[in-house]
Amino acid sequence: MHRMSHPEREFPESEAREILKNSEYVFFSTVCPDGQPYCVPVSIVVDGNTAYIHGAHYGQKIVNIENDSRVCLSCVSQCRRIPEAFTLSYESVVAVGQASVVADLAERHRALELLCRKYAPDREADIPAAIQNGAIRTGVIRILLTEIHGKRKPNP
Repeated sequence: MHRMSHPEREFPESEAREILKNSEYVFFSTVCPDGQPYCVPVSIVVDGNTAYIHGAHYGQKIVNIENDSRVCLSCVSQCRRIPEAFTLSYESVVAVGQASVVADLAERHRALELLCRKYAPDREADIPAAIQNGAIRTGVIRILLTEIHGKRKPNP
């Protein structure tokens, strides 16, 4: 991974993992076959060293990761404007990894269950039926996380 421009702002990987894990959404970046960057916001769930996202079985994300499995995830937390200082305070996380389409139906079910539990925790009773109905139609991408870095800029 690239060196951080302000290494004194880096915080421990364990904190970065928690921020990534608790983010409502992250930006998912891939490389198109022609070399162009591609970035979209996605819902994510983190399970150990693996992150999962879901979507269609086809599309630009799929084309890109089938061509080049290297991906990047990025999120921002605790962002606050400091207009009097012309700056922001924030925490940000950048993670890199290798992505692949999940073909195994049992793993897709597990990933979808984790996503449902994160994004619809009050619908526990409805999760099995939602997974059963959506698992065939829903694509799942697995990201094996290889590096996670966090950076914090506190109030000036």
